[in-house]
Amino acid sequence: MRKMDLDLIIEKGFLIDGTGMPGKKMDVGIKGNKIEVIEERISCNTCTRIDAEGMIVAPGFIDIHSHSDFLWLACRESESKILDGVTTEVCGNCGLSAFPLRGKLLERRRQGLSKYGIVPSWRSAQGFFDVAEGINSSVNRAFLVGHGNIRACAVGYDNRVATKDELSVMGKYLEEAMKAGAFGMSSGLVYPPGCYAEFDELVTMCNRVNEYGGLYATHIRNEGDDLENAIAEAIKVAEETGVNVQISHIKTMGQENWHKLENVKALIAYAINEGVNVTCDRYPYTAAATDLDVILPAWVYDGGIEDQIQRLKDRAVRKRIAEEMSKADEAPFWSDIVISSVSTQKNRWMVGKSIAEIAAIQKKPPLEAVLDLLIEED
Repeated sequence: MRKMDLDLIIEKGFLIDGTGMPGKKMDVGIKGNKIEVIEERISCNTCTRIDAEGMIVAPGFIDIHSHSDFLWLACRESESKILDGVTTEVCGNCGLSAFPLRGKLLERRRQGLSKYGIVPSWRSAQGFFDVAEGINSSVNRAFLVGHGNIRACAVGYDNRVATKDELSVMGKYLEEAMKAGAFGMSSGLVYPPGCYAEFDELVTMCNRVNEYGGLYATHIRNEGDDLENAIAEAIKVAEETGVNVQISHIKTMGQENWHKLENVKALIAYAINEGVNVTCDRYPYTAAATDLDVILPAWVYDGGIEDQIQRLKDRAVRKRIAEEMSKADEAPFWSDIVISSVSTQKNRWMVGKSIAEIAAIQKKPPLEAVLDLLIEED
């Protein structure tokens, strides 16, 4: 046991170093911000010691799929991350990011963030990073730029193909974000306005991402009945552009689709064998968390949230939605959807209850209960 000039020793912990080697009981010696030595026993008379007896010592975890883009500004300690061992998180996933912000998107973000005391004073990636650099936080962060943000700023929320001029503007937003420090682009092809982007638009944007050596992370267009085609689209984007593609939270949504997992693995394995740069991540539970209106047909979102709410109030539109969502009446669709949070005080009683339970209490069809709730929670 040798004596060393160190600032801190984490001693007697069970070390798992992330290399794949078996864990063992070791001391970790730190000088400044750097690990200087790892040995079975380290001697130091003057340094601070942390007794990790009975605990695991490991490198900080990286949360590669986070949506803390704005909220860390109101919770700089980020306890929900750091207390779980996460020291780095990747933000800007699913086509949603903190930048760029303009037009209807900016107004919507101002409205939603006001309850947290967050005022988005920036418009661009550089503006956001300037704000972020002046704020201390317990967690490191890397940022993707959201394709949904880019499209909302250039095209709006209209259900249509982007024009040549709009694609040029989108490219400029993307380029500005990449130059400012974003390390790639994400897409959310089930959320407005990303759901209105056609394949050629994704290729155009990903060609630009690839020029900057960036990553393309995608919440694919379908994770259930049309899963294989959605994965094939992501792979084809990678084939045509050469961009590195990360398929986010890959899943087989709905028990009737669980059998597709082997097909999914085969699709990705074949692409990799063909030299396509495609990877994916997957969480180990049979659940998902997202906005309630994601279950609606994409045309309902056309034009933005104000237009969406007006449609939901129209009886003829409700009838059309019901016809297109007839499969939702099959069990256990409504029993599997649980409300986890609401904005209004009067609807707090719904938290923790399924749509089926809420509809039974309200004595109305489940879809009617959902549409009414979406209007009230606007």
